Amino acid sequence: MKTYCVMPHYIITKHVAELAKQAIKSFKETADVILISCDDDSPYEDIGFLKEMSDVYIRNKKNKGFAGNCNVGFKWVLEHEKEDCYIVCANNDIKVYNNWLEEFEKVLDAFNGDLIGGLGYRVKIVEGKPLSQYSTNPQSKHKMNCISEGGRFDDWMFPGGFWMMRKNVLEDVVEYKKIK
Repeated sequence: MKTYCVMPHYIITKHVAELAKQAIKSFKETADVILISCDDDSPYEDIGFLKEMSDVYIRNKKNKGFAGNCNVGFKWVLEHEKEDCYIVCANNDIKVYNNWLEEFEKVLDAFNGDLIGGLGYRVKIVEGKPLSQYSTNPQSKHKMNCISEGGRFDDWMFPGGFWMMRKNVLEDVVEYKKIK
């Protein structure tokens, strides 16, 4: 099944631009994803990297806010992908490691779920191993909790900053909204 990654951007400084570059690079290097960068009318002048590094680049003519910007990417998937697929939504300040996509898929399939959020530790070393190796440790009972870093809340990554759903769930939400 194809996987699309919707990554909303609002680039305001060089530091935020560097975080976004790192995030895009980590997704492209660790999984076969179609990365959709949604630029929310960023005021930062040097954003050409978004178009260069992304499979799809969308720039809003005016700022829509975080949720509105995410919806721009979701709408693109609904309009361009006819089959069911996975849709990942990820903040542009996280870094993912090997097997993150496989772990999301396992949990969705194992529990017949439609949506899963990602959690990650703030620390870089867990059980004596670097975080980047921890997620590939088959003996680890915490494998799903260690697939990314960023978007932090206390010692845990905030689940809203990295999650996955199936396209059919998004279609159901859109249909429900039309009925109301």
